[in-house]
This record gives sequence, structure tokens and C-alpha cells, in this order.
Amino acid sequence: MPHHINMEVLKSRIQRYLQDDAISLHSLDSFSNHVTYRVDSSFYGELLLRVAWAAVWSDGTRQYKEVSDFKMRSEVATMHYVKEHTTIPVPDVLFYDPDWDRKVGGEWMLMRYIDGINPVYLWRTLTDDQWEALCTSIADIWSQLMRLRFKFVGSIYEQQVESETGSIGSPEACMSGPFLSSRDWLIAIANEKLEPIRRTIPDPDDEQAHKWREASIDAWKKSPLLDSDSCDHEQIVLSHIDYSLHNILVDRDDPTRVVAVVDWEGARTVPMSATSNGMRERIVSQIPGWKFTIGDGGDVLRLLQARAEFSGCDPSMYNTGRPIRHKMSWIDVRCLIF
Repeated sequence: MPHHINMEVLKSRIQRYLQDDAISLHSLDSFSNHVTYRVDSSFYGELLLRVAWAAVWSDGTRQYKEVSDFKMRSEVATMHYVKEHTTIPVPDVLFYDPDWDRKVGGEWMLMRYIDGINPVYLWRTLTDDQWEALCTSIADIWSQLMRLRFKFVGSIYEQQVESETGSIGSPEACMSGPFLSSRDWLIAIANEKLEPIRRTIPDPDDEQAHKWREASIDAWKKSPLLDSDSCDHEQIVLSHIDYSLHNILVDRDDPTRVVAVVDWEGARTVPMSATSNGMRERIVSQIPGWKFTIGDGGDVLRLLQARAEFSGCDPSMYNTGRPIRHKMSWIDVRCLIF
């Protein structure tokens, strides 16, 4: 995947932001759409740097490109919002640079380094009491997210006065929300307006896919399910789209204490039924509407969402009669059903 980050410009900007010329950068990990570095500063100590890039790649038959410039901007705003409105531990973002002049090669943010460990590495060593305490902490963090309420479906962005819900991080901002209803949101998904990835060359099968997509959209426009008198399915909450053990850090000395929830990339406000429905009993007692979400009513709405996500596919290729469950490892399932 071709990409280029101008390390000289990046280092210069970090030095200017930190007012520290004695910094050093150390490469950590490279992912499909960003790269991470450890930054050592004489003033701030250890920091974590993440740089995004616009990438173009091929799967062998089609060429794709990453086209969204708004994901990290929304991620930073979401982390600020969560820190302000909950007690969920999230990393402190010191600086965010959208790289408007493209001299770095991608937007980037600088965070305080958190000395924690992923509980996946400790799971088999935990006692039953530790396991229960950690599961309780993880479920309670999820409850805090589910208690936040929003008027629209979309992504969070920071305005001059306060955070607000805006369009989902997408290259077609005018078509990306914010959405007032589940119906409008599902239609946008079906029309592929919310995907940050696009094919660079039209697919020869697009004409047939267009017909399937139009049929699906017509069905949603007429669906009485989305006109239900019940407001449960219209409760709009903040969803961490990858809330699982590998995005949680715990205290090295106390593995029952969560010290950070990381990777807020792609977090957005969605109908409650579109969130992970793995957690059960403890959440039901804390969150109004959660019983509906994990029950038959939520299953129906998840099926509608699945059909939207695969609207360009032959409907006979997938079974719309089976409940949709979020994919999780056995470790996550053991934890999140608590």
C-alpha cells in the first residue's frame, strides 16, 4: 500500500507544538490506514503519535482508495466528548493537526502514553474474582456510553462552543448526515454514502447491484417497522464500533482496573440496535431500551441494517431470517455477556 509521510516536516511540527527541540521518534506499528510512533520528549516524557494517510491499494481485481479526511478529526472530538461527559478513561489528546497543507502526508494527533496492558494477555491467569471484577468494569463502561443520548445519527465534531453531531466521516459530506431517523440512515448506508473507501474504477456488475439496491431502498421507504410507535429503536447513542478486549488497557498491578479505552476511530452516534448487543443482564438493569435492543425487536432492526450494508448483493445470497450477532472471539463473548 503506497504511502508517504514526510518525517522531517512531522518532527518539526511536533517540536513547534511541544516547544521542545530534544524529541525523538520511534516507529511502533503500521496499520492499513495509519502508523504509530513513540515520541520521547524532555518536557512531556513518553507520548504516542498516530499519523493517518490517504492510501490506494488493490485486492488483485479492483483498485480502492481511502478518501475520508474527517475520521481522525471526529475521533479527537469524540474522545474529548467522552472525557467531558463520562468517567470512561480515554487517552489525553495533546495536539491534533489536520495537515491542511498536506506537507506531512496525513492528519495526525499526539496523545499521552498510557502504561497499561491488554487483558487478553492476562486472561488465563485471572482468578474468578478478578475475572468477575474486570467484566463488571467493562460492562459499566459500556453502560456509560449507552446512557449518552443524541438527536441525530452521525459523527461527533467540535464546534467553537461545544461538541455536536455532524455528518459521518465520509467524502460526500452533503450526503452523510446528520440523520434524523433510522430510515434515512439505512438508506444512506444502502447508497454507500457512508463508506470512506471507494473503488477507483467502476465495477462492471454495478448495473445489477444498482437494481438490487433500489429494490431494498424502496422496501425501507415503505417498511412499517421503521414507523413503529415504540421509541426504543430510535434511541440514538454513542457507539465505539470496536469495543472489545484488544482495545482495553488495564493496570499492570491490578488487572481488574481499566486504565484506558482506546481506538475511537469510526465511533459515531447510531440507533441503539446498531451497537454491539453482546452484554446482557447487567446492562438491562441500567439502560432503558436495552431489553428491546437485545431481543426480537432489536434482531429485526439488525436484519434491516445488514440488508442495507449488503444492498448491492443478490438478496438470495444471504439469509434474512437469522438474527445478526456481532462477531467476537470466545474471550470477548465470555466477557461481554456478563
